[in-house]
Amino acid sequence: MIIHKKPEKALAVKNAVVTIGSFDGVHFGHRAIIDSLKAKAEETGGETVIVTLFPHPRKVLNLDTANFRLLNSLEEKEFLIERCGVGHLVELEFTEAFSRISYEDFVKEVLVGQLHAKAVVVGYNHHFGHNRDGNFQKLQRLGLQAGFDVIEIPKHDIDKEKISSTTIRAALQRGDIETANKFLEYPYFFFSPIDTEGFLQITESLKLIPPKGKYQVEIVDDYRKKERGAEAIVEIGEDERVKVVSPLWENFVEKEYMQIKFVGRI
Repeated sequence: MIIHKKPEKALAVKNAVVTIGSFDGVHFGHRAIIDSLKAKAEETGGETVIVTLFPHPRKVLNLDTANFRLLNSLEEKEFLIERCGVGHLVELEFTEAFSRISYEDFVKEVLVGQLHAKAVVVGYNHHFGHNRDGNFQKLQRLGLQAGFDVIEIPKHDIDKEKISSTTIRAALQRGDIETANKFLEYPYFFFSPIDTEGFLQITESLKLIPPKGKYQVEIVDDYRKKERGAEAIVEIGEDERVKVVSPLWENFVEKEYMQIKFVGRI
């Protein structure tokens, strides 16, 4: 997968088939969207493109950040989207100025100007642009003018995504790792180095941390090369700091590309 960070000019993507979204968690509910994207790309001989915003709009606009939490850091999201077989990930920098871009200008500047989109896949209730003024019908009209198809994902598939996101967050917030992992279809995890005292160095301030307690985990010491790791135990304190407390944790200190997978609560 090619990652395009804050692109400023047109990208070399063949017959781009594009979808737009947060894709936080890249979980079970997102599969239908990505499957539709890949199916359309195969039909048209094109390449798949996911467009996402970073930092998260809620973070920039300070919208309920006291309660809102993310399932993935940007690095974790990149890893998961690549595993889904997507060809391109476009990360647009979200700023207050960007939030004021109209939906017409977003289509003109991003979908047409940078991506030369041949098809755009969106959910039945998708809104975009300043004040969320853009919707499927308006995008379809602009697509006719600009020469790209617009494919609407059925309501039941989008509802599946919403239910999954809500269920996963609620499960993690009560420490129910098994339920969260079921809907994620992979173990909830952190990409984080471990310091000399055994604490994870989590850099995403909105990352969802399970509640206080001890958890069974698996520590992979280079997620780029392998999927399986060593069994371990972490303890999460009242301050939401996560510490590896099982024997031999010193083996993982200050290594790069560390993945801590949550297996269950003890």
